[in-house]
Amino acid sequence: MALLLSSCAGLPGSQTLQDSLSADPSLQTPPETTASPAPTPTPIATPPSESVTSPTPSDTPSNTTSDVLPDNFPIALPQYPEANLTGVVAPDSAASDAIELVPSADSSTTPESSENPVPNLEILDALNLSGNSEPYPWQTRWTTTDPSDTVRNFYKRELKRKAWTTQQVMLSQAESSFTVRQENVSAIVRIVAGEAGQPTEIAIDYAITAETTADANPKPGATSTTKPDATATSSGTTRFSDLTNLDAIAEPLRSSVADVAKLGVLTAKEGDRFAPSDPTLRRDYVRWLFAAHNRIYADRPSEQIRAIAPESSGTIAFQDVPKSDPDFAIIQGLAEAGILPSALNGNDATTQFQPNDPLTREALVMWKVPLDRRRSLPTATIDALQNTWGFQDTEQITPLALRALLVDFQNGDLSVVRRTFGYTTLFQPKKVVTRAEAAASLWYFGFQGEGRSAKTALESP
Repeated sequence: MALLLSSCAGLPGSQTLQDSLSADPSLQTPPETTASPAPTPTPIATPPSESVTSPTPSDTPSNTTSDVLPDNFPIALPQYPEANLTGVVAPDSAASDAIELVPSADSSTTPESSENPVPNLEILDALNLSGNSEPYPWQTRWTTTDPSDTVRNFYKRELKRKAWTTQQVMLSQAESSFTVRQENVSAIVRIVAGEAGQPTEIAIDYAITAETTADANPKPGATSTTKPDATATSSGTTRFSDLTNLDAIAEPLRSSVADVAKLGVLTAKEGDRFAPSDPTLRRDYVRWLFAAHNRIYADRPSEQIRAIAPESSGTIAFQDVPKSDPDFAIIQGLAEAGILPSALNGNDATTQFQPNDPLTREALVMWKVPLDRRRSLPTATIDALQNTWGFQDTEQITPLALRALLVDFQNGDLSVVRRTFGYTTLFQPKKVVTRAEAAASLWYFGFQGEGRSAKTALESP
């Protein structure tokens, strides 16, 4: 499998790489006894139970194509909300089976690139495939009716927001590409504008380093042969320099923070620092909440929350989160799902989200518990809360938070309050939540024993 970018044919070293990747001449010409006038190689004789359509090395798997998104597609790699998946080619496919994008009107091809297709030089360099056990990256192809500049702006915004190391390369006037890296994943994202009346095409090609390929997007449920080390500095914790040692985090929270960090859903405060003791911003928490929930439910798309693209949104949920806000798609998606209180679910007084304000304890509980219970929360009274939690400051808690707290009490030791804040007789609803506390709260989603944890997701193949 290979990506065919005609504009790369003239790059230095392209012919050398082409020659190095060309098939063995002895394999290109079938034996005379099996020759055929047909343009494709004649099948080599095999036992009746086998079929070989082209000469391939004995240790090379057969081609694998599909239109289903691979299980190992990185959850942190943005998917354009309005795009439809049109094709997938696995790394074991031959170069001749690569899925080409329709070239733009002003793109040029040379006889060499059209007659002798070779893997895209930029992709081979960007994905560093020389050190990868997979000879080619995974290919995925998508189409959307949205304009290419809208798609391009989406990826510029989302790749930056999700902390990918990104470099944009303009291939032609109608094409753009992003070379991105994050932890053990490297990828190329290409956007090609369609001609008049034709859809915009998107190519996302990615490679996962061999030593962690099986854990890129594990399916919750099964257990692997090795358990993740809560204090390990591999996987998701490596890009946070201040999480290599968890001493700054309260001991009961350490394993939870480490597991959630390994999911790859947390973002740095500054540079490569997670800053576990710093206050959490409201926008940061909803971003992590959205990503952690969907990551833990990666194998069940019907249970995931949908982001709402600015171009397809209806009534804006919050006046201070316009369509131009980098987190609009997530905040609007959570509001339209009824997770965030807004005018959309009957809370007409909630017109401001205040994304850059610190997250409070009662806001955390109000947003997290609905994803545990997965149904509408019952009404609650101050007396009911005093008879359960027994908080001394119950009268300071808002009515919406009372409902969430009453349900959370029924979750036993897996309740958000118990796991995040420990035993307490003072809830302190307006107290600011630290980034470590916010991360720890996302370790488990579920109600009364029926749920999923970050640890389960990490241990699953």
